[in-house]
Amino acid sequence: MAFRPASSRASLYWAIVSAMDMTNGGLYASLMNQYGTKEESGAFVLMSLESGPLMTMLILGSAGLASFEPHHFVGAILPFLIGFALGNLDHDLRDFFSKATPVLIPFFGFALGNTINLNVILDTGLLGIVLGVAGYSLSPVFR
Repeated sequence: MAFRPASSRASLYWAIVSAMDMTNGGLYASLMNQYGTKEESGAFVLMSLESGPLMTMLILGSAGLASFEPHHFVGAILPFLIGFALGNLDHDLRDFFSKATPVLIPFFGFALGNTINLNVILDTGLLGIVLGVAGYSLSPVFR
């Protein structure tokens, strides 16, 4: 049974959620720690606001596709607000927590890699196999 949205408006909302809410924060943090500046690496926190549960709740809630209680919004934004406050009020805490970013990157990578299902490539047939081979063979080009 194929998924058929009720209207083109519903398709638009799902496209917005997919486009705005799907970023790989772990990959960004890893690349910025290796190649970027300290400021670019610090932007990971702001990027987490966009790719975390808060943006999903805002998009789906404003589209009328889901409803959330206020305490869910507080739970999604409170850790960021506490981190912003602690980092700006105490420079020792900022230095202490900034050293933890490289330690967390393998956990982000594991969470992403753990959800990849390679059987999807086989299930899509020849096009999926061609896409998988192309992605694997072109990956050294984009490193």
